[in-house]
Amino acid sequence: MRWITLFVTGFLLSGADNNNWPQFRGPNASGVAVSAAAAPFEFGPGKRVLWKQALPPGHSSPVLWGDRIFITGFDKDNSRLEILCLAARNGEILWKRTVTASQVEKVQAVSSPVTATPVVDGERVYAYFGSYGLIAFDFEGKQQWEVTLPMPETRFGSGTSPVLAGELLILNRDEVSNGYLLAVDRKTGKTVWKQPYPGRGSESYSTPVLWRDQAIVHRYGSVDAFDLKDGKRKWWVRAGTSGTSTVTVDKDTIYAATWNPLGEADQVLPLPDFASLLAKYDKDGDGKISASFRRIWRPSAARTPPISKARPCSSKSFSTKSIRITTALCKRTNGKCFEWGCPWPRASTGCWRSGRRARAM
Repeated sequence: MRWITLFVTGFLLSGADNNNWPQFRGPNASGVAVSAAAAPFEFGPGKRVLWKQALPPGHSSPVLWGDRIFITGFDKDNSRLEILCLAARNGEILWKRTVTASQVEKVQAVSSPVTATPVVDGERVYAYFGSYGLIAFDFEGKQQWEVTLPMPETRFGSGTSPVLAGELLILNRDEVSNGYLLAVDRKTGKTVWKQPYPGRGSESYSTPVLWRDQAIVHRYGSVDAFDLKDGKRKWWVRAGTSGTSTVTVDKDTIYAATWNPLGEADQVLPLPDFASLLAKYDKDGDGKISASFRRIWRPSAARTPPISKARPCSSKSFSTKSIRITTALCKRTNGKCFEWGCPWPRASTGCWRSGRRARAM
């Protein structure tokens, strides 16, 4: 169970339209309220509390429009996805609607199948569930439309939230493979355009942000801009990033907080190339090293940034080095020697050779 608590502030009680908080992280994900009302300096469980309401578990944030608050939740006992509408003045639950999915999305232990924050426009509230898809309700709780989507292929579960761009509802469906940016008509749910993501597939968790008639999406390995008219990619900037955070923008600049599980580029030591290893360890010049595993290179522990301990790649091919960088190994396969390394915990699903993925033997 979680709680939603409303504190007494001029922002929430004035009732002005510009006090709306319509989506994840507020107007255009800026985290900045439009209202000029001053926020309180002090508030907490025993100070300035107006009301408190118990809610089903979930990781979504509440959104506010006028006198209505909308939020999603997850009924774990019955595997049901829920969207709730509350009265802003007293916290009363005005209505609750249940979305039944054939299968609930598998998520990381600390996450939830309900992570997406709804988006609201004064006529409808729009919700996204990775286990189900998109669904829209009017302010009285009557379903307007739905777009069922296949279960996303992610390692940790969904993290993105839908956003509105004029008459469009935009959703980042970045996945391990076959990811895309989707735009549907906000009134009908009909697809307006669907733009497949280019390049090597890997999921991201960010929410699109609008900037100069473009949808800016922080993706794995890049920050991309897509034209709102047709979804075509206009430009992109490559970066060493896993695409976990949502960008923020101002008039002339886009800011992205990047993170990479392998560390910063200047901290990652390159593995030696095969030619140099062969020259050093092929004693008889036959192009082979050995039929058995040998440790062929190990960087200094003092120079390597800590990372999680590597897991076995298979019962025969593995690498480990305390809790720091992976030790490179060599194995003879079909008369040739390959260098194998497992750069991070996910390597249990495969290995990497010369920057390209290879199937574990």
